[in-house]
Amino acid sequence: MKFSVTLKNVPKLDIISEVEKGIRHLPDEDKFPIQHEVSKILSQKKIRKRNITKKEENLLKSLRNDKSIRVTTADKGNATVVMNQAEYHDKMCTILTGEEYQRIDKDLTQQLEGKIYRTLKKHSQMIDDKKRRKLTAHNTIAPRAYGKPKIHKENIPLRIIINTRDSPTYDLSKYLKSFLKKIKSGENSVKNTPEFIRYIQGVQINENDMLASIDVVNMFTTVPVEKTLTIVRQKLSDAVDLELPVNTIMELLTLCVTTTYFTYGEEYYEQKEGFPMGGPLSPDMCDIFMEDLETKAFAIMKPKAYKRYVDDGFLVWSDGVDALTTFVEMMNIFEEKVKFTLETEKDKKLAFLDVLLDHSNESLKTNIYKKDTNSGIYLNFESNHAQHLKLNIIKNEKKRIEQLCNNNVEKEKAEVFALLKNNDYPENLINKVWQEDFRRPDRRQEIPNIAHVTIPYVKGISEHIQRVCKKHNIRTSFRTVNQLKPLCTAKDNINSDKKKNVIYEIKCDQCDEKYVGETSAWLEKRISQHKNNLRTMNQNSLLVLHKEQKNHSINVSDVKCIGQEKDWYKRKFKEAAIMKYQYNNKTISDPSVHIKKIYDKHLKPIFKKEPPPSTSDSTPT
Repeated sequence: MKFSVTLKNVPKLDIISEVEKGIRHLPDEDKFPIQHEVSKILSQKKIRKRNITKKEENLLKSLRNDKSIRVTTADKGNATVVMNQAEYHDKMCTILTGEEYQRIDKDLTQQLEGKIYRTLKKHSQMIDDKKRRKLTAHNTIAPRAYGKPKIHKENIPLRIIINTRDSPTYDLSKYLKSFLKKIKSGENSVKNTPEFIRYIQGVQINENDMLASIDVVNMFTTVPVEKTLTIVRQKLSDAVDLELPVNTIMELLTLCVTTTYFTYGEEYYEQKEGFPMGGPLSPDMCDIFMEDLETKAFAIMKPKAYKRYVDDGFLVWSDGVDALTTFVEMMNIFEEKVKFTLETEKDKKLAFLDVLLDHSNESLKTNIYKKDTNSGIYLNFESNHAQHLKLNIIKNEKKRIEQLCNNNVEKEKAEVFALLKNNDYPENLINKVWQEDFRRPDRRQEIPNIAHVTIPYVKGISEHIQRVCKKHNIRTSFRTVNQLKPLCTAKDNINSDKKKNVIYEIKCDQCDEKYVGETSAWLEKRISQHKNNLRTMNQNSLLVLHKEQKNHSINVSDVKCIGQEKDWYKRKFKEAAIMKYQYNNKTISDPSVHIKKIYDKHLKPIFKKEPPPSTSDSTPT
């Protein structure tokens, strides 16, 4: 779903608005040469040949318009799954009406926003105004539930994920993570497979030792919240150099982790116990609980070696299978609902994470382990991604083999080469990159950048603009656009009145003039402000002045969302572009950004009918 389809037209509005955002603080004499060169590039460069056929394009349109199916990604393995929408909905409802969740009467979002505001205000002596404003929830939406299909299991059950982005507690939770990281020991956990390999290579595994793994069943929904909060309080009390008092941290943390409501479809639910999968604090809270449980268990019986990655534990056991069984039974009695399953080695081999461990001989051998769900899909070479991203895939696969394999290296290399070629990577390029030395260049002598721009990636155009910006000490990065990912209907769509960061227009009932506006707030909230201005005849409102001066009526409810842009400057730039090029500045409202005449030849043609969609959230076309 990461494949990027070549755009039909150069996204000039997005490129220009991003460049202007990056250079807006520079003196005019420094801006002009950049504006001139960017304009010249956009005049000369054209879109290269499309990377999908007409048949494939029609198929994508068919998938996008077919409401009876749901396109999503699998729970594991980077596979794309097409499900029957009715079947998906039935499975979601079955889970949500089960023991782990309960339906609630209403949306708690505004109530929670107020509670967060009051709690932060209460601790204003500890939290400065700037941080408090950043953490206070405004114009947020309820967390949304969606399901990821477990294609490796019978009947393909769904794993519930709660998308908490833009929800009331999201920013506050991200802030509180820093405190949790300070109190985690990390003694028994690993962050990734290479770290695990480095650990296990330092363990002496004898002939009679046994490899095993334990898995926490439904960890996120079974770890007890209150007990975990008690553990956190104790650890915070023992910590030093905390930015806030322990009581302040705990009140904010409790507010975040005990708020487990979400929406699915038109209904609202809450998770009865545990931590929601998808919540920013959930992995850290579960990790802290697991560390405490492991400390208690290891005081009674301790493996020879042990490491855990999230809910999967690896251990080396020296005391026989009966004692190992007793150990797992003991682990299962510490907490009523937190249960472990056990898997032991077969023929002296055990898979953990994505490595296969083999101690059948005197030394430990490691190979890359591929699960049955592995799709073998990399980013396709024909995708409209920057070249360095594709080269990094080859480099990372080489590095992965070097880090994870001490056996059958050539076999693993051959398999990677075959997979890369299946994903359209040229063999000569694979060989060339594989033989390169990847040591990082010394950047200490580089001149500091004076600005930074992030432009949509269009092959042959974005690189040229990057070179221009580099001459002026402006750092340029690329944003991949027009990916297949928007086809993914994994998350419920947000109602238009709950959308924010939008550009909108309001028509006058009696003339052709329109009010074009933008807002970072909910569109619903902004329209309510317009209605209030018209009701009170607020003289600061341009809509009110238009109504008074021309004696026209305006139906504010007849509003049209014509664009969406998260970045405030680019949103204002696009608002100004609509006023200037689509309506020739004959609008009720006034632009807040001035667009240079040098851009007229690029932007005017694309506003002949309708404003172009933003590439920041576009569906493949």
